[in-house]
Amino acid sequence: MNRWIPLALFGSLAFVSFSPSGYAQPRPGDRPGDHPGAAAAIDYRAKLQALEDQRRASRASLRKDPKTWDGDRDKRAEEHRKALATVWGDWIHRPECRAELELNADHLARINRIIDLEEDAHNAALIARARAVQAREIARHARVMQDLRVRLGVQ
Repeated sequence: MNRWIPLALFGSLAFVSFSPSGYAQPRPGDRPGDHPGAAAAIDYRAKLQALEDQRRASRASLRKDPKTWDGDRDKRAEEHRKALATVWGDWIHRPECRAELELNADHLARINRIIDLEEDAHNAALIARARAVQAREIARHARVMQDLRVRLGVQ
């Protein structure tokens, strides 16, 4: 019975070491600058970051009054859609883009809520971390949207 334990241990280690995850390498499109339109994605990232910074500045003053905050939600959403249309163009209404835009909106809404809560709690470390995550999400979104633009042949 005891001699089966080392054999089983050796077998499981051999399985793990020879499995495909043992040879994990980044995919060709995962490295910065390795995908089509990398320079354009960087430009879009800067535009999206500026847009998000502008929204953050106006958000701070609007959050002080909860009734105004809730009442103006539709107006803010429409303004944000128009701003995104100026960044990306009219092709964002395609079904391929809608999924990415919804995913990005969900991610940014959660990140913004975390930033709001931590600003109320005066937790500078978590605010800095949430803003770093926000910057990564904006970069990911710009890269995915640029890839969609290239794939769809939109100019």
